[in-house]
Amino acid sequence: IGTIGRLHYQKGIRYLLESALDLKYRGLKAKFVIIGKGDQWSELKTFIDMKDLSDIVELKGEKMDIDPYLKSFDIFILPSLYEGFSNVILEAMSYEIPIIGTNVSGTNEIIKNDISGILIEPKSHEEITAAVVKLIKNHKLRERLGKSGRELVQKKFTIQKTVNKLESIFSRIVLNHCNLKQRNGKWKKNL
Repeated sequence: IGTIGRLHYQKGIRYLLESALDLKYRGLKAKFVIIGKGDQWSELKTFIDMKDLSDIVELKGEKMDIDPYLKSFDIFILPSLYEGFSNVILEAMSYEIPIIGTNVSGTNEIIKNDISGILIEPKSHEEITAAVVKLIKNHKLRERLGKSGRELVQKKFTIQKTVNKLESIFSRIVLNHCNLKQRNGKWKKNL
């Protein structure tokens, strides 16, 4: 089970660690890998040490090449308290990894609950735990969510689609700014 991002309060990593503790107490075998750096490194490391989680949680630090980690993840979790549009979710989806993300703006624009991932409420290690247990116990659900996520990325979020959308937006801005209209295949200033 992995996550990638800044180690900052916003990312909700503390709730992921509390979920790891829940899963350990339940006797479920899961390994957590956290990739990133940030101002919460020491606090998170202290929590891991105090709760005796170092056998199941690894703080890997910042990694330039995340592909090997994404290839090894069975579940990806983004427990953010608030979020912009998250590229790391799209990257994980492209590897057919089932996603657990919080129901916050940005994340809920990508994930449709039980279709392309599982949405949970922020600040809830209980909901993270329930979603992880659900995915661990249901291989077919993991597979379906992973495939659905990959299909979504291929359908809506390819580089070419993004470039096309940006070109369209910039064209409208330029045309509106210059007050241009196309007549007979040529651009002319609207007088």
